[in-house]
Amino acid sequence: MTRLTCAAVAAASLALAGCNKEGTSTAPPKPSQTATHSSNAHGTATHAANDQGAKNRKLSVTSPGNQNVTQDATTDFKVAIDRDNFDGPVTVALDSLPSGVSVVTKEMTIPAGQESVNVTLKAEPNAAAAVGHVVKVTAKSPEMPEAVTDFKLDVKAKK
Repeated sequence: MTRLTCAAVAAASLALAGCNKEGTSTAPPKPSQTATHSSNAHGTATHAANDQGAKNRKLSVTSPGNQNVTQDATTDFKVAIDRDNFDGPVTVALDSLPSGVSVVTKEMTIPAGQESVNVTLKAEPNAAAAVGHVVKVTAKSPEMPEAVTDFKLDVKAKK
């Protein structure tokens, strides 16, 4: 393919994906003085190398793309994360929601080994209509600096 064709395909892919955004944080490898060996509950041997050759850790959070919710209704979407070189739990938070909109989902922690959380937002009957309201998405882990992204939320009037 020509470069122009490749660029057009890439642009179309982004448009179809709903303009998801990604925020990323990185951290150096966990410090360790010597190599350690252990076995997990399944009998699999693990090896933690010393600082030489250890890889940096990374946490990325991907926004759900533009969303909308109607007054006196809910909307569901997924917030996804990607972990590199760590597997601890990651807590997701949504901030700067429009007035009258709240998070219904009780558990916003993504356990080790999982990559996403389903989120439900509810707009109260009197929630102010909004177009393109920017909502902040933060992913935090005790092992990593937070990763931040955002998405746009429209609050539609009830028909």
